[in-house]
Amino acid sequence: MEKKRDRHEMIFLTVILTLTPAFACMLATLASDMRISEFYLPNSGWKDEVFFYKMIEAISKYNQPLGYFGHAESFAQIGHLGSWSPFFLFFYVLYGKIFGWTLFSPFICNLIIMTIAMFLFAYFVCPNKIQTIEIIILYVCGFIFTRYIFSCIPEVPVYALALIFFGVSVKAFRQKDEDKKTSYLVALNLLACYLTLLHPYGVFLFFVPGTYWYQKCGKKQVKYAQFAIAVFSFILYFAVIKYFCTADFSDMFREYLFNRFSRDPMYIFVYLWQKLLASPGFIWQQIKYGLFDGTASGMQYLLFVVAICYFMIMCWQCKEKRKKKFFVFCLWYWFLALLGYTVFNEIEIGFRHISAFVFVFIFIVAIMDDHRIRKIGIALIFLGAICISRNDYDTYKIPVYTEEKASELQKGAQALQNAQILDFDTDNAWDNTVVFEYETLWGADFTYLYALPGGVGINSCYSSHVESFLSGLESRYLITKIDDEADHMCQKVKKERLAEYGDVHVWKLR
Repeated sequence: MEKKRDRHEMIFLTVILTLTPAFACMLATLASDMRISEFYLPNSGWKDEVFFYKMIEAISKYNQPLGYFGHAESFAQIGHLGSWSPFFLFFYVLYGKIFGWTLFSPFICNLIIMTIAMFLFAYFVCPNKIQTIEIIILYVCGFIFTRYIFSCIPEVPVYALALIFFGVSVKAFRQKDEDKKTSYLVALNLLACYLTLLHPYGVFLFFVPGTYWYQKCGKKQVKYAQFAIAVFSFILYFAVIKYFCTADFSDMFREYLFNRFSRDPMYIFVYLWQKLLASPGFIWQQIKYGLFDGTASGMQYLLFVVAICYFMIMCWQCKEKRKKKFFVFCLWYWFLALLGYTVFNEIEIGFRHISAFVFVFIFIVAIMDDHRIRKIGIALIFLGAICISRNDYDTYKIPVYTEEKASELQKGAQALQNAQILDFDTDNAWDNTVVFEYETLWGADFTYLYALPGGVGINSCYSSHVESFLSGLESRYLITKIDDEADHMCQKVKKERLAEYGDVHVWKLR
């Protein structure tokens, strides 16, 4: 009778955790005084979403974009994708191929991905009642996890894979020392490989299956085999980035650095050393913005630093040998990830990626720590973070349907359909590529790119580039902000105007 009751309780808690993402989404829409059906992606203020959405749409329809995605008319050596790794696209492409790709599809796909991840985590770890409640509280308080479900930014697959990796790890290391399951080893290696193909710091995760493998068989050859798998995955990541992705603006800057390095070998070491020394100041500045201005990015950095401090405390206080090793690994992994982001990436936008570490942190606290006071303290910090940054509408505001935007996009889509801008007979991908003038503050509204037909490639360029090389642009089409300099130049040289909607003109350059 006791076993049956325990089994029923386990099933109930698994169902509750599985439904947590949907529950959090409902809470988010209630807090925003909207219905889930009113979610409308084109009213989001995140520029990357439209490029990601259009790439998925093109692959769903034609197996790859018919034009080039890139920046400053850059393009990938193989295929027509932009600066994202193709492995980010897999789950969305699978969904698009099965169900089709609409403006509501990113939300449904993200919700499915997160729901499956929560189910698998619950299945592998079997958290008790208290742990389940703690996970739900921390998940809901970390509102940014829910916000990304209402987006077309590919962070949710990273959350999901990292959570499944943690769940499988807990299940594997809970085994008795004499037990061994090859399936756990294979699963951990595959997950670590996939996460490495998304972000290079995933390579450190191979330490987990390597440790499990060595503990079960005790052979030194295991270390070399696991190291070889990790190196192969790491090399594969850079091969994919080099051949299947196009450089973005930050990649171009890094390329400049390495070109400078070939002429002046000491320059890059001096540059990286200076940035490393400046990194703590940059992070502290972001945290201050979070505390005093309520920025979500600042609060994510604060929570990340809290996680590092927590792991330091656990390394010092934990007496159980296996748990202590786990917390030591987490401490170094979190620290190296923060170091890598601050040195090699832009700190202002890096919070999107470190949020995955904050996400996994809530599950680590709930499952690995038995100290009630510490858990309450972490929960209060998460609650305080969301309260302080609740007015950061640029990050937290869920895009809502408006008749005005929908009408303008419909108008633009109709005009572009009548203009038949897709050329299915050409072998030149530039004939199906649109250049979009990108400026952070005074440029055209990028959300009007949603009106472009699926399959068109989008290449974003700074206005200065367009104005300087208008006659030499490879792309057949150009989108300008009405009445800006490039717009007047197109009128002056009598380019054909295909559409006018919102605040943009669409021009045919050749």
